[in-house]
Order: sequence, then structure tokens, then C-alpha cells
Amino acid sequence: MPPPVRDAAKFEIAYRPMVEAQDLPFVAELYASTRREEVAQTGWPEELQEAFLKQQHEAQHSHYALHFAEAEWLIVERDGEAIGRLYLRDDPDKLHIIDISLLPGSRGKGIGGAIMQDII
Repeated sequence: MPPPVRDAAKFEIAYRPMVEAQDLPFVAELYASTRREEVAQTGWPEELQEAFLKQQHEAQHSHYALHFAEAEWLIVERDGEAIGRLYLRDDPDKLHIIDISLLPGSRGKGIGGAIMQDII
């Protein structure tokens, strides 16, 4: 069940279940956006950097699918557009945040903090 929208409401944030076939390209680009600056420091050609980011996302996605199959895989939306992801697992005694990430244009605006407040 998606977290209740309280603090995120001021940002007009909504959560919806991830549809793998539809959302995987977005999630792959989102992942790359969180690591692109780091990988650029290698000095590798851009094509190699992008291939590496793609491979790393595939490895992460496979790991999450294997180890957190029962998790909620949510896409964070604002004004009907995907801006991030939130992966949660509700254990009997705790809520486990597996991953939370936002597109660069949505970072540094308090959205992530509002999402965390909703989860808390």
C-alpha cells in the first residue's frame, strides 16, 4: 500500500505501482542520473559510461527483484509525470526503505524530505 500523502501533498506528489514493462526505461534513466557524474570521472568514452550505467542498473534491478520480490515498487509522480521511485518492504516490525531516488530537476527542493515524512 502506498504511503499516505501528507507532507508530499504540498508538492502534488502521487505514488503509483511500477509497471515494469512501461516504467523500466524511466527507472534505468533515473538510476543513471544518480551516478552519471561519478562515472564521468573515469574519463571513459561516453558510450562506455552509458553502457556501464545500463549494466549497473540491470544488476541492481535483478538484485532487488530477487531479494525484495514482495516489496512495493512505486513510481513517484508530480503533475502526472514520473519524477522518481520509491521501493519499500513492509516487514512485520519495520518498514524498510529499499531505494528512493528523484530526477535531477526534482532534487534539492524538499520533495525527498516530504516523501520521507510521509513514510515516517
